[in-house]
Amino acid sequence: MATHEAGRRLPPAGDRPTFLELFFDLVYVFALTRISVRSFEDLALETGGARGWGAVTGGAKTLLLLLALWAVWQGTSWTTSRYDPHHAWLQAVVITALVASMVMGVAITRAFTVTGLMFAVAYVAAQLSRPLILLLALSSHPYRRLNLRMLLVYSATGTLWIIGAFVPTNPRVLLWTTALAAEYLAARFGWPVPGLGRSTVSRWDIAGEHLAERYQQFFLVALGETILVAGLAYSEGPYGGGHTIAFALALATSIVLWRIYVQRAGQILAEAVTRPASAGPRPTPTWSWWSG
Repeated sequence: MATHEAGRRLPPAGDRPTFLELFFDLVYVFALTRISVRSFEDLALETGGARGWGAVTGGAKTLLLLLALWAVWQGTSWTTSRYDPHHAWLQAVVITALVASMVMGVAITRAFTVTGLMFAVAYVAAQLSRPLILLLALSSHPYRRLNLRMLLVYSATGTLWIIGAFVPTNPRVLLWTTALAAEYLAARFGWPVPGLGRSTVSRWDIAGEHLAERYQQFFLVALGETILVAGLAYSEGPYGGGHTIAFALALATSIVLWRIYVQRAGQILAEAVTRPASAGPRPTPTWSWWSG
């Protein structure tokens, strides 16, 4: 495989996702389905019909787990859109994230009770392994310092994730929320680390077509999970008027969302990612937080 100049041992990403990345997305069909089950149990069963504050707290806990899943997917997709995903080092990143995401999906429904440690270890492994593998692969590449900052941040927040798995539900929610918020804020502000500063890597140095297609694929996975859940629920009957209307609305909503995103926003995403700074000012999109 061709390489860059000395110190740049990872080639740039191509325009099309690999089959391994598509396989990675399939794991999220399972994970999102488990999130749906978790949401149902928190909002209905455990709260006796979603009364009072039980629905709010249950929904907030489910959102926390969903954002953790999203962080793993987004960090992995940005990495494979910056470097060649066919490279062995990048395949190791994707496979590690794939396995970790599968374990997280298994642990999601009881993450605040008996499977908290399983969820926390899988999440920390996915987030720590990515910058660690890239540190080994990049040699003296300028992005190496960025991944060192990421490794230090994830090491600090990973401690909170692991400690949170050993405490009761309320402090666990607090510790995990603090850790996840710190990670999102660190990504937003360039992974600042005392003594190492913050990242100055250009967010436009990325394969725009590749990243745009990755987001389109994930969006289709989410829509597919919605249709799957709606179809399974409706197929169990009864086929009354209310159930039929609800199923039709769920299907129509999925089609409209596909039309809005894939047929419009998804098609211009590649240009938005790769548009040079000289083309004029523009708002910073939220997905540029993960430019590492």
